[in-house]
Amino acid sequence: MITIVAYDPQWPAEFQRIAAPLRTALGAQALRIDHIGSTAVPGLAAKDKIDIQVTLHDLTNTAAVVAMISALGYQPFGALITLDHCPPGANGPASDWQKSLLTSFPDGRPPNIHIRASGRPN
Repeated sequence: MITIVAYDPQWPAEFQRIAAPLRTALGAQALRIDHIGSTAVPGLAAKDKIDIQVTLHDLTNTAAVVAMISALGYQPFGALITLDHCPPGANGPASDWQKSLLTSFPDGRPPNIHIRASGRPN
């Protein structure tokens, strides 16, 4: 069950705490590491889960990036999610919606870490 909670002003700081070791581990592999989703919107009630997007140039090195993130204690999300939902009316190949998803950090808040390619609609 998803529970929506009042905005927590600590969410941006929690993102920074989670993102810092990701930036160190991934270095130039990651074009960007961003706080995304509802907890990234100041003042918005949201599910109490920090969503992070790691943007890569393309997905050819995804396995290596997943290994680097896994070395920090994260694990692929349960049923191994490899695609975002394609929104109604979207055009283009299924590859536009490819991603990897990791979570389950043993020390504190378990974030959702989405790995996506630059320039794709997802």
